[in-house]
Amino acid sequence: MYRKPRFFEHAISQNLKSIFQVIYCFIFSAVLLLLGFFYSEKLMIYAGVMIGVANANMFTVGYLYDLFPFPTFLNLNASNIGSFWMLGLNVFFHPFAYEVVQSIPINLKRYTLGAKILVVLNVSVMLLHFLPPYYLVLFIITNSLFPLTLLNTLWAIYHATLLFIRGKRIDYLIACLLGILPTMIKSVASYFLINQESLSLNSDYFTPFVVIILISYISFEQLRKSLIFRKIHESQMVILKDDLETIRKNEVENIGRQLHDQVGNTLAAALGYLNKEKIDVSTSRKILEEAINEIRLMSHTLVKDDNLSLTTKIERTVDQYNEFSHVKVHYHDFSEGKINQLESLTQQNIYMILKECLLNVIRHSKAQEAFLQIFEQEKGFRFVVEDDGVGFDTSLEGKGIGLLNMKKRATISQLKFNIESNSNGTTTIIETM
Repeated sequence: MYRKPRFFEHAISQNLKSIFQVIYCFIFSAVLLLLGFFYSEKLMIYAGVMIGVANANMFTVGYLYDLFPFPTFLNLNASNIGSFWMLGLNVFFHPFAYEVVQSIPINLKRYTLGAKILVVLNVSVMLLHFLPPYYLVLFIITNSLFPLTLLNTLWAIYHATLLFIRGKRIDYLIACLLGILPTMIKSVASYFLINQESLSLNSDYFTPFVVIILISYISFEQLRKSLIFRKIHESQMVILKDDLETIRKNEVENIGRQLHDQVGNTLAAALGYLNKEKIDVSTSRKILEEAINEIRLMSHTLVKDDNLSLTTKIERTVDQYNEFSHVKVHYHDFSEGKINQLESLTQQNIYMILKECLLNVIRHSKAQEAFLQIFEQEKGFRFVVEDDGVGFDTSLEGKGIGLLNMKKRATISQLKFNIESNSNGTTTIIETM
């Protein structure tokens, strides 16, 4: 008479506790998913999915799945659906973990390969639940949960420790220890038929609420950092847009000045020769050819070629300059086209700097030959433009619009930019960082 009411009260208490856990897990999962999709934050979406799967597993605590009918022709039933959701948790843990640990210096290719292998193994066993209840299938399902969960546990704790050591982040390690170890210890005890009461491991001390709070904290902290980064990025984009507009205006002004000063004066001189009583045809032809070449040079700077690769644009420019200029330009790409992997804006800025360099060589250096060479370095690429011209005073290099624009473009794309010049020629070096 005494034990029956106590057992009944305990059963009601356990079910109420399970229902409460299901409710707050659902709330946390829904909030994380909504915010994750709203802000396009992967970590938060994965956290919401992972908590949702853990929530589905909590139904087994109060035997809530006994209320649902399961088809008899499948392995999946109320007694093993808990293992099914545990395997699901093993699967959905990895996308979340990847978003967390990718900030530390590890071999991401190796990490991704290991995670994919674990995911495939867990998914394979999950699919076995939907096969007919054959003995071999039941044997695999029954004996696979423990080793797979152990592998996931060791994987998670190892990388959480790395994150703590290299990234000075303890939140992920605490979440792994509180969320995984207690369950793992109980699984080990159950697997080896050890009396769990002798371990003094009360699951009430390791409530899922604490783990969910930690996972939510990690997700919200990541969202906070992401929003700050986006704000900084937006500010930088505004500055970048203003800088590019300034460069564009300077280039337009420079072209206008060249048309007036160089082409205009050249055509005026040709007209003067033609107006003489005795027309000097050869001199007039030479002057007009100079004007035509100058117009060609300027026209090439106005051509839109943003859709072409960097190597293609450089090759075309070198071919065009060799066609009508007196300077022979030699081009060698020792990176074998790897420069095309650079970010598109960086490619465009490098190209515009190189084009300006070659224009300066053709217009001002009085060189016979120029060399444009590209080298691959340990961290990036080096672009070198050399000529055998007369050189110029580098103390005055900051006064030209073309040089100012080159420096501006280098700053925008975080390039190292250096010019060395003497009476034997000029060398311009551009390096990606």
